[in-house]
Amino acid sequence: MRIRKPDPGLLDFLARYQPSVVELMLAVRRMVLEEIPSASETVNDVGYTVTNAFTFSGRFKDAFCYVVASRASVNLGFPHGTELPDPERRLTGTGKLHRHIRLSSPDDLEDPALRKFIHIAADRAMVAGGPVALKPQVVVRPARRGQAPSRGAERSRDGRGTHGLPGSRPKRR
Repeated sequence: MRIRKPDPGLLDFLARYQPSVVELMLAVRRMVLEEIPSASETVNDVGYTVTNAFTFSGRFKDAFCYVVASRASVNLGFPHGTELPDPERRLTGTGKLHRHIRLSSPDDLEDPALRKFIHIAADRAMVAGGPVALKPQVVVRPARRGQAPSRGAERSRDGRGTHGLPGSRPKRR
């Protein structure tokens, strides 16, 4: 199966990280897309980190899993991680819903539990319903220059607003 190439925006955002982190982030991305090729991606530079979320709607809030870059590792996260079966307590985190697994080397990707978590999370997202993009897409959202990242000011590469509708505008504060 052929996996689509990473969006140039993702590669630009990752340029500030060490090559080992970039390689690992792209390897996790590849693994998710090998398992769930119909997933869309949202790529976000939020200033202090880069995230690559996987969703069926093209909206970050509908993501079933995401990858977050850090200085020396990446996290494979699940927005509804507390709802996933995890008898071995592999998922970590203290939030109400989110859980993640820290990955420090390409060898960590050999763990079959990762693919299992990805499939279960994707299955639950499909069962939950919601909008589904007919064709996988990539939405890239850079951090705004000179300002702390604002969720309400995000725009997709095609100029659409955060709701994916032409002319939709972020709420003013």
